[in-house]
Amino acid sequence: MKKKIVFVLCFATILAAVLCMSACPNPQKKYAIDSLPGCDDCPSVLDEEILAGLVQSITDGDYGKIHSLIIIHNDGLALEKYFMGWSRDMLHHCYSATKSVTSALVGIAIDQGKIDGLDGRLLDFFPEHTAIANLDERKESITLEHLLTMTAGFTWDEMSIPYIDSEGNPNFENDAMKMWASDDWIQYMLDLSMRDEPGSTWNYNSGCTILLSGIIKDKTGQSAEAFAKKNLFARIGITDWEWETGPDGIANTGWGLSLYPVDMAMFGYLFLKNGRLSGKQIVPEDWVSESTRRHMSFYGYQWWVLPDNMITGHPEANGIFYALGYAGQTIMIIPNINMVVVTTAENFIGHGGAVFDMLADYILPAVQEK
Repeated sequence: MKKKIVFVLCFATILAAVLCMSACPNPQKKYAIDSLPGCDDCPSVLDEEILAGLVQSITDGDYGKIHSLIIIHNDGLALEKYFMGWSRDMLHHCYSATKSVTSALVGIAIDQGKIDGLDGRLLDFFPEHTAIANLDERKESITLEHLLTMTAGFTWDEMSIPYIDSEGNPNFENDAMKMWASDDWIQYMLDLSMRDEPGSTWNYNSGCTILLSGIIKDKTGQSAEAFAKKNLFARIGITDWEWETGPDGIANTGWGLSLYPVDMAMFGYLFLKNGRLSGKQIVPEDWVSESTRRHMSFYGYQWWVLPDNMITGHPEANGIFYALGYAGQTIMIIPNINMVVVTTAENFIGHGGAVFDMLADYILPAVQEK
């Protein structure tokens, strides 16, 4: 079936594997994005001259090292461009955009009755882990919802310390890298000390998403990847992907998924359409709504929520939510103009907000009334 990226203790090796994807295309037989219905009576169109200016600006390097730009607008594929040698048939690492896919899997599992609900206690999901360090009342009160919103309260620093050092090696001062290098990701997370009362403070923590992987495996009897294959990917036309696995075959739901950019766009389109495609409800509508609204610090259930009025002069940008991955991987949903924007990139240094600049400079101005 799918070739997995084998767990290794060298971040540079994973980067090499990702770069190899650009040299080793393995196309799907067809892409669901080519069967979008389109819209004959929608109120707006995209100005092709403005979009051509955007493509030229990307080619000139104004937004850093962009690999692809995909735009779905009015239920059709409006723009698909690749840069720096990339093409449609090359898988691309999603990095932390993987988290939003994981959130969808949790919502599906709850809808199927495999997970009872958001109030389930973290430790109850892992009864086989009987020896847990730093156990106290705070840790015992962590719930599934705390993991989804990254408010679990663990002592954790992932944002202020780079993932890799100046030589491209894993930086083990970063807590995500410490966990990644451990021989049991679940036990590592369960053993962490507590810093805050659960639910009181937001702290970006990829380990919380790894715990979601363990919960999916515990409650469904399948890895997150296997559960995604049947219950999400197959239902939206995704037939090929890569998903890194760690110790004991656990899927790296924090940052381990690779997809074709047009399939990233189809996942975004699913959420634009409130979880429903081709007359079938794939992700529960209430889960789409709840997971993409702000819970704390502009974060939902593993989705980012853009504050309103952040893009000056464009009220249509209000209500944006998005999946965001390291180095410029973005799946952005703009409900007010029926749009999905996907970027893939290698902006490891600088241009971190490239997609937002593209929105303000070109994409939103390109939306014209008929």
